[in-house]
Amino acid sequence: MTAATVRASVERGDPLAIDTNRILQRMRKDAESGWEDRLLDDMAAHPDGLNLSKRELDVLQCASRGLWGPMIAECLGISAHTVATHERNARLKLNAKNTTQAACNAIRQGLIP
Repeated sequence: MTAATVRASVERGDPLAIDTNRILQRMRKDAESGWEDRLLDDMAAHPDGLNLSKRELDVLQCASRGLWGPMIAECLGISAHTVATHERNARLKLNAKNTTQAACNAIRQGLIP
């Protein structure tokens, strides 16, 4: 789908095109905002992982109880994609190879019970 096609569909009021346009705008905004740089700066400022967000901790706590992706999403009332994002950020911040290791590291550091 080209930008011109999306624009024309948005002008016609096509709901799918409107959603697609919103997603594309959000992706552009994220790319321009430099979220990767902010995450790396945050990690450098807190190498011990204590800078995990509440949601990242919630996801790790669910993972430590044996839940995975879709089950965590349902439990927390968020999308599976959002769960994957929180898992990825937590893994990066805790220098873990997978979510299970991140959850173990968080437990060892006393970040989750």
